[in-house]
Amino acid sequence: MSDIPYIFKGHARHDLSAIRKYTIKQWGKPQWEKYDAILFRRIQALANNPQLGVAIDDISENAYMFPDGNHVFYYLKRAKDVVFVGILSSSMAPNKHLIRKNDIESELKF
Repeated sequence: MSDIPYIFKGHARHDLSAIRKYTIKQWGKPQWEKYDAILFRRIQALANNPQLGVAIDDISENAYMFPDGNHVFYYLKRAKDVVFVGILSSSMAPNKHLIRKNDIESELKF
């Protein structure tokens, strides 16, 4: 089976950039390079198997969140790909998590 394509929209690009900057600042570039590989393996695994996440049925039957250690991934399964709209620290304020859920709703309108 080939990998399902995925894209980053909404706040996801910013979230990834913030994770990168924070990791490099706190632990250095070599640690980021290790974490980067782990992070993108997780993202591909979620794209290949979106049902691994927790369904966010109040938004859409295709909307999911996946808490994974220090981060929570927010994504939407579409017919041919998976759209990631956010990757937040699990310790971030709940209102930031709500914003990512709103990003999923916005993506459904397209």
